[in-house]
Amino acid sequence: MSAHATQAAMTCRIEQSGDDEVPTVIGTLLIGEAGKLTLVDALELLRPALQDIVDSVNGEPTIRIKVPPPGAEPSGFGRLTVPRDDNRIAAAIVDYFEQRFDLRLVPDSHGRSEIP
Repeated sequence: MSAHATQAAMTCRIEQSGDDEVPTVIGTLLIGEAGKLTLVDALELLRPALQDIVDSVNGEPTIRIKVPPPGAEPSGFGRLTVPRDDNRIAAAIVDYFEQRFDLRLVPDSHGRSEIP
């Protein structure tokens, strides 16, 4: 059962951890209605790869993420499929980017992010 709702757009910094585990901001992403993504800004070298990721995620009718199953052992996991019209879609996309691409999406409390 999905929880239908209209969700406000959310701007996120795209962070990638380097060898020293210190995150580097590599782009800015807008998560809009129905979880549609827009690459707002990116380091020039990474822009094509990030745009490919955005296009791929936008092409998915649902977002499927790993979640701990109820009562499962710490090493177990289940899957949760979140439809685009579900009000949990932004949170699912944040988890999906970390699980699938090893990229952190950090919501920007000021509405915009600066790319170094």
